[in-house]
Amino acid sequence: MKGQYFIIGGGGTAKDVVAGLRGGDKSVAGVIVPDNEREQVSKWFGGRILSDDEFYKLVKDNSEEKISVVVAISNNDIRKKIVDNLLQFSNIVFPIVYLGNEEDGVVMGKKSLGEVVGRGSIIYPGVLINEMASIGEFVLINYGVYLPHDVVVGDFSVIEINASIGGGVEIGKKVTVAEGSVILPGSKIGDNAIVGLGAVVMRNVPSGATVLGNPAKVVFKR
Repeated sequence: MKGQYFIIGGGGTAKDVVAGLRGGDKSVAGVIVPDNEREQVSKWFGGRILSDDEFYKLVKDNSEEKISVVVAISNNDIRKKIVDNLLQFSNIVFPIVYLGNEEDGVVMGKKSLGEVVGRGSIIYPGVLINEMASIGEFVLINYGVYLPHDVVVGDFSVIEINASIGGGVEIGKKVTVAEGSVILPGSKIGDNAIVGLGAVVMRNVPSGATVLGNPAKVVFKR
């Protein structure tokens, strides 16, 4: 199965990943979804579709072979739950996936993508990352995002289309930064926070808070 990727997920993120891998001449070995999603996924994916049980059997039957898995699910909590379950299998590896045709230009500087971005992360085309930024594991960064110097993004976070992130911003774990939002330089976003659509963050956001508006204010906290 060398050079092939198994995709977990049947929604929009999975569709993007499948299209991006195929566009980059990489092979998609199959899509893994629950049985009740198989028919829906078959409408857009013409290849092999496996249930969870079928995939786990495949992993066990090929225990001496490395199997590349991309968890293409945008929900932070669900993505982490799936990854935690997959970590029990030593032969599963989580590659960094860049959905553009080439990795050239993704990182501004001399470092490679793997030196700046953690395993299992999904990077869309149109993303630029300063080599002095640090991106965690299983992060999803959507189109049109620039991550400048000294930005830190925690594991399992999502940064959506055209979000604007200032230098020195610290984003915690399992954070969602919504489309078109703005986070001013030096701000800190706590774990499990949500920066809502178009919000302008001018100060620190507490863990578990949802913020909206300009300037952004806490409207909910869990």
